[in-house]
Amino acid sequence: MPTPTRPVPAPRLPEAEGERGPAWAAEARSRVESCGAGGVFYGISIFCLVALVRASLTDPGRLPENPKIPHAERELWELCNKCNLMRPKRSHHCSRCGHCVRRMDHHCPWINNCVGEDNHWLFLQLCFYTELLTCYALMFSFCHYYYFLPLKKRNL
Repeated sequence: MPTPTRPVPAPRLPEAEGERGPAWAAEARSRVESCGAGGVFYGISIFCLVALVRASLTDPGRLPENPKIPHAERELWELCNKCNLMRPKRSHHCSRCGHCVRRMDHHCPWINNCVGEDNHWLFLQLCFYTELLTCYALMFSFCHYYYFLPLKKRNL
């Protein structure tokens, strides 16, 4: 039969160091607590950068030079005036890229690529993460200037 053990009391800090412990412990505790906010910011930043790379490297839906058009859909295709290729009715020729793109939205200078049928969702992800990152940064800027700085002046 094992012998029962008594709990060991935690050592008391000296009175000179205060109730919350030494100053270095309070500083370390504040660094750990603030790491959560920085971690969220860096996490959103990584998502934003990954979405930027994916949106810029993904093919927007360029049409091939010799598309195989079924006979039943021939009336839904037309000839492009600029590149002389057959394209579907909802496609558009990009003057910057020089290609016809299926369901082209626009040519985005931020990703240096067209936003078309195949990368539209990735572009929307990039817009979402950028907006989320901007709102997060604005919130912390607001808190810094209107909450933390007045507290710092009051403590001085």
